[in-house]
Amino acid sequence: MAISEDPDDDERQRLAELAPADWSGAAGARVHSVVLSGRRAVVNLLLTGDYEYAVSFARSEDGHGEGAGSSSGHADASWDGNV
Repeated sequence: MAISEDPDDDERQRLAELAPADWSGAAGARVHSVVLSGRRAVVNLLLTGDYEYAVSFARSEDGHGEGAGSSSGHADASWDGNV
């Protein structure tokens, strides 16, 4: 997956589909928001209704996106967690 310099709606949609893929249907994972900031992207999920969970991605030098980590809670554009 490549994360572009100027992400568009397609990029947001792709990340929104990728982030909850590891969760079972029982978790009820749904996307709350997608935050794009430079080489980083964070998808904020809500699990089982209201449990906040963030999945982060980073763009490597060759332009490919890599899962960079995850954590409980909500992340915004100033987030500097696992990326």
